[in-house]
Amino acid sequence: MDFLVICLFLSMIAFRKQTHKDYLSLGSFTALKGLMAMVVVFHHLAQIMPEEGYCFRLFTDIGPYAVAVFFLLSGFGLSTQFRAKGKAYFDGYFKKLLLKIVLPYFVMNLIYYFFRGIVLGEGLTLASILSDASRGVTLVTHSWFIIAILLFYTAFYLCFRGCRNSWLANILIYLLVFAYVCACKMLEFGYWWYQSSLAFGVGVTWGCYQDRLGEQIRKSYPAILYAGALLLWALIRPMSSEAHVLIALLRTALFAVLAVLIGRKAGYDSRPLAFLGERSLEIYMVQGLVMLFLRSDCCYIQSDFWYAAASIAGSIVLGCLLHLLFAVMQKKLGFANQK
Repeated sequence: MDFLVICLFLSMIAFRKQTHKDYLSLGSFTALKGLMAMVVVFHHLAQIMPEEGYCFRLFTDIGPYAVAVFFLLSGFGLSTQFRAKGKAYFDGYFKKLLLKIVLPYFVMNLIYYFFRGIVLGEGLTLASILSDASRGVTLVTHSWFIIAILLFYTAFYLCFRGCRNSWLANILIYLLVFAYVCACKMLEFGYWWYQSSLAFGVGVTWGCYQDRLGEQIRKSYPAILYAGALLLWALIRPMSSEAHVLIALLRTALFAVLAVLIGRKAGYDSRPLAFLGERSLEIYMVQGLVMLFLRSDCCYIQSDFWYAAASIAGSIVLGCLLHLLFAVMQKKLGFANQK
């Protein structure tokens, strides 16, 4: 029954006359990131309140799929910019990483340390933080994604800076992604550390060969959607974190591809979503702090409904404030013109 509902939904999309030719544009991707950022927030709330209403139960297992979309968009963006600029794209590459990811992440670690270690009195020490990190537990809640994306950005640099042939660089990207998966398994990190990672390689490949793939998508769009949905339905049942690693990697990557393809007809050109997408990193990093604060000794909201509402609103508001803070810091550090 659920697959029939999915097919009906895809039919409403696949045969629409309107086509959004810019579905692979920065604006469309930014809006999609905004949508996925809110899906991730709902997912984490669903983990805290698994029995709170049908709406939240829908988001219980969807987190890795939403994160896979982020990975795919990141990989696609990197390879698209590399195609446009060539090796010149790598000029100041790590300075841009410092600007866009490392600096905000460092500040968020300080904020979390202050709140958890001083306000809540958790007794955090450098030794305890490093011990937790060795088990895959980060000081900034859910920030494994930040660490993973930094590793993948570095892998992209090494592969495409060092290889003349894009096909060889793509193969190396997949090898490094699988090496990352194996490392996470060996270190016994949680499955969420690696379950979405294949989508990054898929995004890189799509960006490299988007002209050839775009022609095939244009010719066979409905068939690709139906085939993708059927395969995803087969891979996703039953949805379990203990599923075979390769199956988990494939299904999250496939979900990310379908999410992007749906935008070709449905479109993600939404100003509110684009607004959230521009602040998705900050919302992602601060959501755990908000959820922790609202059920702490400092402030405890008993009602699940009001707790969820306050968590969502607080994550967005604080995400916006942090976005402004980081912009000011980047400007003061002389990075304002780094793109």
